[in-house]
Amino acid sequence: VYKRQHRPRAESDFLTRGGPSMGTGRAYGVSANVNSDRRKLTTFHLDGGYSWGELGDWGYEIGANIQFKPGGAFQLSLSPGYERGVESRQYVDVFDGGSEATYGQRYVFAFIDYSQVRARLRVNYAFTPDISLEAYAEPFAAAGSYSKYGELEAAGSRYLRTYGTDGTTIAESEGPAPREITVTDGDDTFSFEREDFKALSFRSNVVFRWEWRPNSTLYLVWQMDRGDDEAFTRPDPVHPGDAWSSLGQPGQSFFAIKAAYWLPI
Repeated sequence: VYKRQHRPRAESDFLTRGGPSMGTGRAYGVSANVNSDRRKLTTFHLDGGYSWGELGDWGYEIGANIQFKPGGAFQLSLSPGYERGVESRQYVDVFDGGSEATYGQRYVFAFIDYSQVRARLRVNYAFTPDISLEAYAEPFAAAGSYSKYGELEAAGSRYLRTYGTDGTTIAESEGPAPREITVTDGDDTFSFEREDFKALSFRSNVVFRWEWRPNSTLYLVWQMDRGDDEAFTRPDPVHPGDAWSSLGQPGQSFFAIKAAYWLPI
């Protein structure tokens, strides 16, 4: 299946996080997906897409879902995916000292170069109609790098007043991340942190279910969350190996017991 999309110019009332409306540019996209015969014991779904916009946005994503059903009691599915792109209007912060065109405020935005990789794994096994085991795991990694800072030109506008032009200057501190960005506009100077990042996450859970009598069920749940979120200066885009590295990150486990009992009244 092949699709084409077109998003016309419009205005958004949420990009400035409570400030004036902001224009959005034209955007275009194409996508396609392929599905196998769902009647088979092994099935797959593949999809992908690419989008671009007049303000410098672009992005692509690819994903898949593979399901194995070798028997009625056992099921396994794997859903990997990768996404990469540039967003031209990533909100940063709001500061005083803006022009009358933005009601005295500076609504600061930036371009962000982002990437993420993920893989969802699900395993289900039914020992009997009343006893089953379900497991889920998802390694995940993401990274983002900011550039081309600027402020909203005027309420309703889709353009930015890019720092380093129009009589403004922009400087970045030295040293490890997070670094500080300092902007000077005439007699006004303000600063904010450069929030480049790289994040790793691994989430998993296992659920044992036993329905020992009709409508009365016991659940044993084990959940583990691992992750790390660090500030980087211009991190490289993530790759599949980063997602699996999340298994070695610090984390914590959680165990719970839940029982439901039906009263015959």
